[in-house]
Amino acid sequence: MRRISLTLLILALVVFAFGVIRWVTLGNRIAEERREQASTGRVVLNLSRQEGWQAADYIPRRAGLYSLVLETQGRSWKPHPTATFTGFFEIEVLDSFGNLAKRLRIDGRSLHHTNEDHIHWSGLDTVPIGPTGPDAWKIRALVSRGDDNFKEMTSTVLLQPPAHFDVGWAGFSRGIEVALTAGLGFILLAASGASLYFARRNVRQPI
Repeated sequence: MRRISLTLLILALVVFAFGVIRWVTLGNRIAEERREQASTGRVVLNLSRQEGWQAADYIPRRAGLYSLVLETQGRSWKPHPTATFTGFFEIEVLDSFGNLAKRLRIDGRSLHHTNEDHIHWSGLDTVPIGPTGPDAWKIRALVSRGDDNFKEMTSTVLLQPPAHFDVGWAGFSRGIEVALTAGLGFILLAASGASLYFARRNVRQPI
């Protein structure tokens, strides 16, 4: 019985050690993925008027299918009627050699992008990016016809990297996995203690 108790104790310690390693490993992976997904190319636009080309450099950190997204949010909480963007804007994405990788001309009437008070996102297109290097890509955007309904709004064209996994779901499943592992460890620990208790009880009984 003492040997069984010792075996169960060792198994419990191994399970606890495995749980700690998994907690740290998964936490590092989630943190790294969160940093990758937060690394986006951004070009700020004023959709209410023409201002010429706006540009920003961006260094992709991973290969894959990137998403072009239009983000708009209000600069004040003053109530205003909700309106759909009816202007036009253009987007160009140039690779690190200056070659045109993507060109878009967006008609707002087909986009259904609104000036609601909260943040509003609209997917525009995707851009495939191959093996990356240290050189920057360039994102350019031009409002060719503005919309006065967007005077109090701030808009941004985002180039978002591909996600390897869902960070929110990964964090949830990490917690579940570690909880189950810890539960198994406590069961083994309790079984070890019970086994040791019965072993000592048997020794104390008179022959």
